[in-house]
Amino acid sequence: MPLVKLRSFFAARAGSTAVWFALAVPLLAGATGVAVNYAWLTAQRGSLQSIADNASTNAARELTFARPDPNRVAALAVDYARKLLQDKAPTAVPTAQVIDNNTAVTVQISYQAPLPVPINGQTADIGATATARVTGSAPICVVVLEDKAGNALYMQKYARMTGEGCAIYSDSRSPTGIKGQDASKLTAALICSAGGYSGSGNFNPTPVTDCPPINDPLAARQAPADAPCTFNTKTLDTGGVLPLSPGVYCGGLTITKNTTASLSPGVYVIKDGPLKVSGGGTLQGNNVGFYLKGNASVIDFSTDSTISLTAPKDGLLSGILFFEDRAAQAQREHKILSDNARTLLGTIYLPQGTLLVDANKPVSDKSAYTIIVARRMKLDDGPNLYLNTGYDKTDIPVPQGVGPYGSSIYLTR
Repeated sequence: MPLVKLRSFFAARAGSTAVWFALAVPLLAGATGVAVNYAWLTAQRGSLQSIADNASTNAARELTFARPDPNRVAALAVDYARKLLQDKAPTAVPTAQVIDNNTAVTVQISYQAPLPVPINGQTADIGATATARVTGSAPICVVVLEDKAGNALYMQKYARMTGEGCAIYSDSRSPTGIKGQDASKLTAALICSAGGYSGSGNFNPTPVTDCPPINDPLAARQAPADAPCTFNTKTLDTGGVLPLSPGVYCGGLTITKNTTASLSPGVYVIKDGPLKVSGGGTLQGNNVGFYLKGNASVIDFSTDSTISLTAPKDGLLSGILFFEDRAAQAQREHKILSDNARTLLGTIYLPQGTLLVDANKPVSDKSAYTIIVARRMKLDDGPNLYLNTGYDKTDIPVPQGVGPYGSSIYLTR
């Protein structure tokens, strides 16, 4: 190709390249601006979210104290957020509110800022919201561990459960995790469901929904070790008052025919058989704990029985009245039908079972405190199950994780 033509060719190519480059520069610059803005917005939102999380969590700690002032708690959350925002976003506006019967703090932060790479003079609205919820802001007296099925805590007919000074939790995420029907009534300082509830006029106060589930608060408690049988299929049916000693009751323990079993302090292992009181029988003892070992070991207190028990003050079952074998078959039923079970002082721990309470007279109303942790609970017909909170009125200790020792804080954005 002649030299002149080569020069003409390269000149034409250079001109074409210059044209394409001139067209591409705005596009490249725009894409770069979008990327820079996106990265900046992501960082800003993450920073505001962290501040909202910290402010709500910090303020929620105040809710664990007795009689918190919601206005003061909200003000603390706002002040805390403002301090954290001074270096990050000084023009951001934080607000806070205490919600759900003084059990949660919500913090919101809003912020309008110019973009680092301006696009037609636009600004960005940036915001973050965090809610810190307290479980156990009132002493925990009931935890229902079932996490899926409906009616995990179920009351019907004229049943009553009264825990005016404590909190009742259901871990079930079902829309009917807590259900009340007919004339039943559940009264507590706080009623909290991980899912929902069903019932109109059956609750005081109205249950809080979408609560964070409470993991088994007694999961770390050690169960009694296995040991040889002390007694086999023990039955007391001769009438009168008969003493019983701690030991391993293989095949279960039955008290009937107007016989009173007077228990010495200690641990009673009920193995492969029921703990049954019927026919006018009485089971009474102070500082006693029962370990229900094996699938057949269930509580069975009939209507005409008399029950008066307090949990151990020390030892392996300190503070625990009934301890169910964690390896037992799920959803077996434990029955408290007694019309004279006025003292059940301690913690009833049934991690696999369903506790059925169906009596015609008050249950555990004379106990300084009663705490229940069960897979499921059902109250039928006409009992009034009392969940007192007189922890300072007894020397029976409260296990860690329940009662006044159950407070935890969860973020639920």
